[in-house]
Amino acid sequence: MVKELHRNGIEVILQFYFPKSVKPGLILDAIKYWVLEYHIDGVHLKGERIPLHVIATDPLLCETKIFYDYFPFDDIYGTQEPAYKNLAIYKDDYMYAARRFLKGDDNALSYFMELQRQNPSRHGIINYVTNYYGFTLTDMVSYDRKHNEDNGEDNEDGNDYNFTWNCGVEGITRKKTVQELRLRQIKNALVMLFSAQGTPLIYSGDELGNTRYGNNNPYCQDNEIGFIKWNMTGMGKKIFSYMKELIALRRQHPVLRNEKEFKILDTMGCGYPDISYHGEEAWRPDFGGHSRYAGVMYCGFYGKTAEKKDDNFFYIAYNMYWLPSTFALPKLPKDMEWCLLTDTSETSNKIEEEMQIQGGARPRIEVPPRTVHIYISRQKKGRHIKKGS
Repeated sequence: MVKELHRNGIEVILQFYFPKSVKPGLILDAIKYWVLEYHIDGVHLKGERIPLHVIATDPLLCETKIFYDYFPFDDIYGTQEPAYKNLAIYKDDYMYAARRFLKGDDNALSYFMELQRQNPSRHGIINYVTNYYGFTLTDMVSYDRKHNEDNGEDNEDGNDYNFTWNCGVEGITRKKTVQELRLRQIKNALVMLFSAQGTPLIYSGDELGNTRYGNNNPYCQDNEIGFIKWNMTGMGKKIFSYMKELIALRRQHPVLRNEKEFKILDTMGCGYPDISYHGEEAWRPDFGGHSRYAGVMYCGFYGKTAEKKDDNFFYIAYNMYWLPSTFALPKLPKDMEWCLLTDTSETSNKIEEEMQIQGGARPRIEVPPRTVHIYISRQKKGRHIKKGS
């Protein structure tokens, strides 16, 4: 099975839970056995007494991906940088920060933006907004609270604090306005995830709009609650299409997945920081506790394409406020202009150049409530080339 997956370009990473009673030497032997005998590509470790230093410094595992919620990096590397970045932090910080910002909580913007650019030189970062031990992506925008009654534990199992919002109605509804808002929030969450500098993780079934009907702990449900519904109609089809577009955009533009962590500085001397933040006025973001909107510009000079050319500039306008917000787009280099790529409030699920932004050197834009816009730089002269042309 592993060999067949490898032939199709798919790596295999297994999750292991080791109780306190398991000896460190046995943990190491178990991991090495799976790597050497079954050729798995990595492990996600869970447990309290994991011999992290021993595992991370074992020569046989130096190219095996190892995920855990923390590592003693100074003990592992000292003052050196790893030749191969195979260790990755895997914990829920990003999930809850993104959810809080998505639903419009106070004091959520600044920390979310910090995690968006996190990409340390010594280790990877695994980002996700949903996982197997909680709500699905669809349920994240459909339920305020868990509904685990069918598990037979009086709804006392599962996580009580999910930081989710049902968009006005708890559970399944036929209200078109609620359905549209839920789809918009899903698209907002996906833009956040795929524009973060860490490695995006998608929980299986989320790309199809899978629901567990509010159950955030379906460990015992060998039925429709626990199954993946292969929904390629309606909302499932729209989510699937939009996710594919975002994956293609991220792959095509290295500035959205930079090899180095952004410093919010102009380290190249090109006239622009690698990443910068904006608000109602360009270069003046509002990171106050009540702020729910901000613009992020990615400088294309800091991302080189496969042809060794500069990448495009990107500007992502996040408005998680319940009213429209106005942004001033920063001035681009000479002979460049901003073009709108996607508006999550629109019904279209295609990411393509929709319109040129008019209004002088620093045009102002209005972003609808609970909406994300993505803008891309284009040359002013000549034919604008759409993705895939």
